[in-house]
Amino acid sequence: MGREAGETDWYRVLQVDPRAHPEIIEAAYRRLVAKCRPEVDPSPGARDRLAQLRAAWNVLGDPQRRAAYDRRRALVGQHTPAPMLAAPRLRALLPLTGRLDFSDGEQRRAPNEIWLGLVNDGTAPLGGEARCSADWLSVRPSRFQLAPGQRLTLAVRLHPGRVRDPMNAAGQVHLVSNGGSVSIPVVAHADPTEGVTFLLVALMAVILLAAVSLHLIVLL
Repeated sequence: MGREAGETDWYRVLQVDPRAHPEIIEAAYRRLVAKCRPEVDPSPGARDRLAQLRAAWNVLGDPQRRAAYDRRRALVGQHTPAPMLAAPRLRALLPLTGRLDFSDGEQRRAPNEIWLGLVNDGTAPLGGEARCSADWLSVRPSRFQLAPGQRLTLAVRLHPGRVRDPMNAAGQVHLVSNGGSVSIPVVAHADPTEGVTFLLVALMAVILLAAVSLHLIVLL
């Protein structure tokens, strides 16, 4: 039985290459379905889109149905003119300012840490690493592997003791991957009163210690 002329291109529906491995197709299906759920997309067309995605998965998610579908595609010679090859795509979830600012209390999630989100928006596994341009910064994990649609949180940590000029300290976190690269500006902007407060506390401690020592000497 030949393929009907008007049959839907299920590969295009799931945004995958016809040569994609089953796990890539499944990941693409789950990623697209998640975007069509009512709590995410309340628009009227979301339900129809969800039904189309499920129909595509019903064909491409079953090895036998997919093989039969591929044979029908071959019979009518309707292949994608420019196949969309499976590829990873890196996306960093940044603050509105586009930078990581350790003086911003809303960005800090823990003492001296800002959490940075990464997403693989592609249709193939994403691999890469995070590099810091300054020794007063570190990132964990420094290496990452993300499946299609997967999200990961990186912890960018500030090491105040290594910052020589807190008000002017600026660095970058470089995300390098097989799905693109991103360079993210980072500023320390420590509170200038923190150093003064520390000196005052230290001075008071010295004065108190001296007073106690003098008192002991007088008593002796």
